[in-house]
Amino acid sequence: MTCLADNPAVTAPKKSLNVSERRALLAIRDYRRQYATLTGVVLGPFRATDATILRLRGLGLIRGNAPHLNLTEAGRIAADRLKGRGHG
Repeated sequence: MTCLADNPAVTAPKKSLNVSERRALLAIRDYRRQYATLTGVVLGPFRATDATILRLRGLGLIRGNAPHLNLTEAGRIAADRLKGRGHG
């Protein structure tokens, strides 16, 4: 397993994640309503493709399957940094 300090998605999420990955990460954190569709996952008012979810899972930011996606500790840190909290 990769150390949190060595994961660029945790240390610099704005640079290493694309817009849809950032939106999906924040939607998993902020919304409880999740369900799977044929082409992806609905996260609150947002849709995320299967490829986006697989990439976030591969980076170690989320775990589980829809409708039970949860952030890992790395995912929580990355989401806080995206929102402007936790710069240190």
